[in-house]
Amino acid sequence: MSRFDGLLYARQAAALLADGWMGPYNSTAMAKVPGYQLFTAVSTGMGIPVKDAEQLVVIAAALSVALCILLVTKRLAWALGAFVFGALDPSSSAARPATSSVTPSSPPSRSS
Repeated sequence: MSRFDGLLYARQAAALLADGWMGPYNSTAMAKVPGYQLFTAVSTGMGIPVKDAEQLVVIAAALSVALCILLVTKRLAWALGAFVFGALDPSSSAARPATSSVTPSSPPSRSS
């Protein structure tokens, strides 16, 4: 993700928080699907930092995979191994440090 993507996500999430839909319509309005912007707006609205919310999603996904493995194989060791691998995998995007400190805490500024 480039820093331009991060700024676009933050600007669109701030527009969502300000009761606008993805900000003004221009060439970048539909450049990205609104999933991450909605996630960012919801986590910010709940008072959860975005990186913490991302890590909670990773842990929930690892837990659900481990639960599926436990139900299918009935082997706790395999399920525990899958959970540890999924939750602590350093290659997951949530484990990487943030590339910028842009947060959608205020509505986007309108420039002419």
